[in-house]
Amino acid sequence: SLLLAVLAMLAALVRAEGRFQGEMETFLGGMTHEMKTPLAGIKAVLQTIALGRMPADRLAELANSALGEVKREEHLIQNLLVAQRMRQPGSRLAQERMDLSLMLRQFVKHRVAFPAAREITWQLEADEGVHVICDPSSTRTIIDNLADNSVKYGGNVISIRLRSKNKRAEVAVVDDGIGFEPAHAEGLFRAFGRGNSGRAVARAGSGLGLHISRTLAE
Repeated sequence: SLLLAVLAMLAALVRAEGRFQGEMETFLGGMTHEMKTPLAGIKAVLQTIALGRMPADRLAELANSALGEVKREEHLIQNLLVAQRMRQPGSRLAQERMDLSLMLRQFVKHRVAFPAAREITWQLEADEGVHVICDPSSTRTIIDNLADNSVKYGGNVISIRLRSKNKRAEVAVVDDGIGFEPAHAEGLFRAFGRGNSGRAVARAGSGLGLHISRTLAE
């Protein structure tokens, strides 16, 4: 029976290794595409400027587009750094007092000014003066990831909502995008998980955003 138990454990390890291998291949393929796409856009803008072919009346528009691609790359790298940090033994989050209402106002203001591929309406519904104890960087990462998912899966009107009740604060990111089937919810929060709806506006990504968000929240 001991031998059977050992063989069963080895079989389980082999299956787990196979799943991990497949997930890593999917992850690396998605990452390669996700990192190359914004770099290609930035390169095109810089080449146009270097060759003197940039119409003066479009300079600001294309420069903003390139800045948007830079922000996209920064966000991807931030997620990778956070994922790596969470894997370190003894990793701990900061415990600081933060004005969450103010942070969300600044977040929405930044998003409104952020160049996007399509018209997006950002809304904020927030109680004033909500202060929380949290890790500010991690909290911002969670909101960033949820907002990016709303954009990625077709949200045209995206609302950030903050409510305070019984000494607890709740933040919700609500959108009018395609959503997902409730049965798929758990899978979306696994590392490398992605939505599988054929109606997705854009499915490219690292597959880490929601996994990182839930882990940080917990």
